[in-house]
Amino acid sequence: MVEIAESFLMSKKGGFDGGEDRLIAGPNFYGVCDGATDKTGLNWGTKEAPLSGGHVLSDIIKDYFQSELSKNATPEKALDLLNKKVQEAAKEANIDISIVHNRAAAVFLVYNAQKKEVWHVGGVSYATMDSKGIFRQHRFDSPVDRLMGKIRASVSEWYMKEGGRDRGREFIDPFLRRQQELQNIEPKGDDVWLPGIPKRMVAYKAINGFSTKIEVFSVPSDLRELTFASDGIGTIRPTWDQTRKAWLKQLKADPHHIHLLKATKGLATGNKNFDDMAFIRIKL
Repeated sequence: MVEIAESFLMSKKGGFDGGEDRLIAGPNFYGVCDGATDKTGLNWGTKEAPLSGGHVLSDIIKDYFQSELSKNATPEKALDLLNKKVQEAAKEANIDISIVHNRAAAVFLVYNAQKKEVWHVGGVSYATMDSKGIFRQHRFDSPVDRLMGKIRASVSEWYMKEGGRDRGREFIDPFLRRQQELQNIEPKGDDVWLPGIPKRMVAYKAINGFSTKIEVFSVPSDLRELTFASDGIGTIRPTWDQTRKAWLKQLKADPHHIHLLKATKGLATGNKNFDDMAFIRIKL
């Protein structure tokens, strides 16, 4: 039996709707999904209630894993259904996702309570606590996000040392707008994305309406707790209180995210965090 010990959800602006992140809270699956920040400007909602693609895709993932449809599903069938629902949502919003740069994306990491497995697509973090009380954090960082984060951090640091404003995000923005080109591809040889950057180094998986692969691994029998967190939480600790304190300490020490955490964006004026946040800790 799974028990939710703690959970937290907050958008980067401070709202408790989670922005483009979601919690998945059973009864068949538990975890988080993280919608990619929109870079297209396309409306996946209605004229009266506009929605970003990341928002809609996260809702699709959450609703599916919390529904009866997910019971007894295989990983492959789950992927097929999720992608079908994304295609339907795009059609309803009159968005042509056959055009690569129109695509929205989301990633997820969930615990299958029936099969005692973890399923994931894309870059999300998790942590484990075993029967001996040993705590371990594991990350599935997106390769392209790691690269863009390092580039942005270097550019931001240089500008600020020279007395200018943080222009790191502005510098990498053209590359972020091309990132969809790397989703769910199987690079051949040394196919190049950008000069000096082979596609195989930066390709990544996401739910975007098109075929991809899902990673599945069994949970060891000696695990007592699992914690899942989206990218807005840089470091997972054994409890939410400890995680929150680590997050606030990091945010205070490095609000631009160029030293302790080299991210693709820093803390924007008026926001509570640099990214949306989803955190859930479960007892097995």
